[in-house]
Amino acid sequence: MSQGQIPSLENSMEPCPKLIHRPNPPTRNSSSNHTTSVSTSKPGAPIDKSSEEDKPFRLYPTPTTSLESLLSSRSNKIIEIQGSEEEDWEDDALRDPTCFLQPKSKNVTAMPLRQLVYPRSKYEEYPPPFPICKEGVAVQQLLEEIPPLADSAPTDDGQFEEILLSDFCIYAVPTSTYHAFEMQSLQNLTLSGNSSLMLDGILSVGESYRYVQGVAFEICSIGGYGLEHHEVGSAIWVLSKLNAKTEVYYKLGTPSTEYARYHTGFMWLANLAKHFVDYCHASEVPVSIHNFRSDFSEWALRTHKESTCFQDWHREYGNCDFRYAICRNIEFLFKESIGVDEDLRSHPIWKELLIQDLEFVKYRPIKESKTIVTQ
Repeated sequence: MSQGQIPSLENSMEPCPKLIHRPNPPTRNSSSNHTTSVSTSKPGAPIDKSSEEDKPFRLYPTPTTSLESLLSSRSNKIIEIQGSEEEDWEDDALRDPTCFLQPKSKNVTAMPLRQLVYPRSKYEEYPPPFPICKEGVAVQQLLEEIPPLADSAPTDDGQFEEILLSDFCIYAVPTSTYHAFEMQSLQNLTLSGNSSLMLDGILSVGESYRYVQGVAFEICSIGGYGLEHHEVGSAIWVLSKLNAKTEVYYKLGTPSTEYARYHTGFMWLANLAKHFVDYCHASEVPVSIHNFRSDFSEWALRTHKESTCFQDWHREYGNCDFRYAICRNIEFLFKESIGVDEDLRSHPIWKELLIQDLEFVKYRPIKESKTIVTQ
């Protein structure tokens, strides 16, 4: 990676295998601290998905093993797709990535999961890890697995429940004009018309699992703000449309193999937003883009000098001049900043970089005093 370059999300445009849902081709013309939820679920040990060896894509194990062993057995595999003896279908696929011409032969080509552009659930003969469960049924059943709070526990009008979301994949809604069903990084949510995204994944509480598909959501909540925290860590939740009134959040765990590259890029940006907001709060002068030439980096290095996770994050960017990263992601940073503190709207950096003030971004704290949600 060259110096000053943001970690790539690797949004490749490789031709897609035969899709279950084939959208019509287009015409050519969220100040908060890292929170601890009241959920008493114990998701267990981290999932090991470190294997780098590609193995043939096979049917999933029966759901009698643990979630960790199930996901570990599925990582870094390849999916077999039908290909043509003649490679002329590639030109059509590049012009319209949602199409896949019928093969002229029965040859089979292997495509690594890490190179997919669409979720596995959108391919023919996709075997889900568990029987597909409706979101409402899954949430109701999993909430019954969460033990009630003790009578002596302190109460708070803003308490919310969380359910772990693992092996997840996030993608565009089917009504998206040019990117229907394509996997999307979370920073695209609510920006430039992307008011909602969809997800597939495994919801779990303890040893109880439910697999859901096509869950629509509009809100992503990022925690970890404040100088006492060195990174966002695991403090990321999404709120589905179905749960908007009940405030049952899905806490992001380990992404699916095909979605991991998108989530890795988003995590870097989420930490950039955290340090950006903390810097704006700590600054004694109005923040301008010029402050990110060197002052921001020097301040962050002093503030988090003992944190190895911050050092890794800073080293991944490879430069002390953050102006490119700030300019490239100014809308996302604006959304997060205003979601945390409406007063941050007064800094001149927004007038310097934003084409127009994004008035639709509002300050939206949920009732729990230590969690801020932006929408």
